[in-house]
Amino acid sequence: MFSRITLAQAFRLALCTLFALASVSTVSAGTIATWSGGGNGNWSQNGNWLNPANKPTTSGTYSLVFSGTPTRTTSDNNVGLVNIDSILFGNDGSASQSSAFTIKSTTPYGLTLINGATVTTTAISGTAITDTISLPLALSGTTTFNTGTNHKLVLSGSITGGGTIVKQGADILSISSAATISGGLGGLTIGAGELQLGGTDKVSSLDGLTVKIGGSSAGSLNLDFGNVLSYSGTSSVNFQMGNDAIVRMTNSDGNNFRFTAADFNVANANVTTAKTLSLRGGGAGHLQTVTVDGVIRDNSINGIVNVAFTGNNDFVLNGSSTYTGTTAISTVVLINGTLASPTVTVNTAGYLGGSGQLSGLVTVLTGGTFTPGGTSTGSTLTDSIARLTVGGLNLNSGATTNLAVTGTTAGSLFDQVSFTGGSPSLTYGGLLNLTLSGSYANQTSFGLFSGFTSPTTGDLSSIVLSATGSPYAGLTFQSFNLMAPSAEKTFLQSYFNLQAGDWISTWNTDNQRLIFSQSTGTLTVVPEPSTIVFAGIGIAMFGWSTWTRRRAKARRQAIEAALV
Repeated sequence: MFSRITLAQAFRLALCTLFALASVSTVSAGTIATWSGGGNGNWSQNGNWLNPANKPTTSGTYSLVFSGTPTRTTSDNNVGLVNIDSILFGNDGSASQSSAFTIKSTTPYGLTLINGATVTTTAISGTAITDTISLPLALSGTTTFNTGTNHKLVLSGSITGGGTIVKQGADILSISSAATISGGLGGLTIGAGELQLGGTDKVSSLDGLTVKIGGSSAGSLNLDFGNVLSYSGTSSVNFQMGNDAIVRMTNSDGNNFRFTAADFNVANANVTTAKTLSLRGGGAGHLQTVTVDGVIRDNSINGIVNVAFTGNNDFVLNGSSTYTGTTAISTVVLINGTLASPTVTVNTAGYLGGSGQLSGLVTVLTGGTFTPGGTSTGSTLTDSIARLTVGGLNLNSGATTNLAVTGTTAGSLFDQVSFTGGSPSLTYGGLLNLTLSGSYANQTSFGLFSGFTSPTTGDLSSIVLSATGSPYAGLTFQSFNLMAPSAEKTFLQSYFNLQAGDWISTWNTDNQRLIFSQSTGTLTVVPEPSTIVFAGIGIAMFGWSTWTRRRAKARRQAIEAALV
């Protein structure tokens, strides 16, 4: 026996239907079919519908309503392919409206969402609800999914038809890893909230699309590649910002993804105020390398774009980005192309490297790292020698700078920070990690910082040398500024012309020292002063001996002449 709904229950369902439909901005033209869930869950059974005369069939167009707390919250389309112009999940989380619904089809039969169809979840102020549509959906045109606050919707069946998806509302629309998209999408707009795409096949379905993100509020696209190891994917998708926009990439450790479109984002002349593009990685356990080959640009003259990099991914930018807003780095970012951004900030746990050119001032905050060069594959960062050009560099007191020397050619055998622009400034601070390999003749110099405008400001807090296997292993640096007045300090200053801001190392067994000059940005190999002193004494003694011998000879000659 199947349970029957009471008159009171029917009345409440009718009220829920009226209120729910009133909350939908698009008025439905289809026959309203309200689920009561009093039967066995099959659509064909009268006991499952508030008005059995309106139960869905394969003819006509229907507006489906699911709300309340019925016995059956899983409904099974066993009647065939049904045309739908709206689906409403109307529960608002209150005591009598707290059920989560699932629409499925055992057969499986699907739904055709006609052009202009809407799928809505009602906003919830209390405990969140997730509803699920697991049967096949055919998009015959544009379908708008409006997910209210705390009311998520999951699509886990096949999606066909090549239609357009418009995402609105504050909560998440998830096209899960169990879903499939056949034939691609005709378009994708995320006007508000977040759209999650699960699985590599969903990501590839975006090829060639311009995904519009942000409208009345910020929009977010989450590309979840799933737990696929050793995945290396590409997509020619690009984006257009209508508001603040988030593009998030999450994946298992060790994978790679590449955006290959010539333009990462397309300008939007209708946006005339500053907006932020956030490129984000996943949380713990979601590490991958994301490469952007294309241009990141402003929307319009006044619609500048700010870019923020966060999360656990490594990002590699190869394009010539022209955006003129700020850049905030809180993860690993390698700039191998050009960047017009006038202000680049490397935050705590941020890492800036690469071999490109940044036109603006780079500020490295406490906990941030600045390192020319580097490559990233599968979120594994490997050091490499390069020249990184900046429009100015400000190293805060807690910053870390990593530079390596393996030979005497800048940019290929030793790291170089090159400066560009009218009057690029250099402010020292924090730790300089210096890696050195090989051995070098006296007076060999390396222009680690080149092209800045003098004078420099600030001081490094320390220099740490790593030179395992080289003659310079074990040397330590001392700041000339911090040396106490002594005969040694006077002696070193005299012989090496040391000045404030210079750093001098201890000496090695080859009687060599290293000097780093903050004023010139140059590291130089010099002979130990004692070598110079002893050499000078030797020359002096030779000269004295020669002079005395000549005088003795002259005296003898004079005496001999007098006796004649």
